[in-house]
Amino acid sequence: VQVPELELLWDVRTHWDSSCIMINPLHTLWLALDYFLALPNQKELEGYALSPSQWLVLEDFEHILQVPLRVQQRMSSESLPRLGSTVPCFELLMSAWETLGETNAHL
Repeated sequence: VQVPELELLWDVRTHWDSSCIMINPLHTLWLALDYFLALPNQKELEGYALSPSQWLVLEDFEHILQVPLRVQQRMSSESLPRLGSTVPCFELLMSAWETLGETNAHL
């Protein structure tokens, strides 16, 4: 199995976006993680392996959390965010989530 060299990130309770940023490399490494947790010498960790349906849920969360992350990055990119950009960003958030809901009925 070819595994990209990625650093797994920590979840920071005070930064909601760390969960979103943490999921992407984890999802990229899922095959390697499943393989590692299935090794005979990893019996104490095998309970942490995710089922296929749990990986799908994690992928759904990745898609869901990308929307507010993009909005936050857009608002943070301004050196001095102004109230006038808040409404368009909120509209972007709502329309992106509505589109996500329409194109992914299971969400």
